[in-house]
Amino acid sequence: MALRLCVCIRGNCADYDAARAVYRKLRALCEGRDDVGVSETGCLGICTGGPLIAVDSGGPVYGVGNADEAEAVFNCLVRREIPRNFLVAEPADIPVY
Repeated sequence: MALRLCVCIRGNCADYDAARAVYRKLRALCEGRDDVGVSETGCLGICTGGPLIAVDSGGPVYGVGNADEAEAVFNCLVRREIPRNFLVAEPADIPVY
């Protein structure tokens, strides 16, 4: 099963340009891989620590400040490691709308 990452692009928790840079970085890292993909999403309902990267639908959410931090999260996740220093919310903490 492929890992799916979602980047919050349209939320108010982070600068739009920073969120776009995170998305572009992850998209470049996913290029040529079939084990991981990335997509844009709207607000994840957490509104802190953005730009935010969610794993799959309803998975953990990681807050990154820039594209370099997004790469660090990506590298951990593809190795099936948990990048705890970027963890913003676990599934039980995520609001459901």
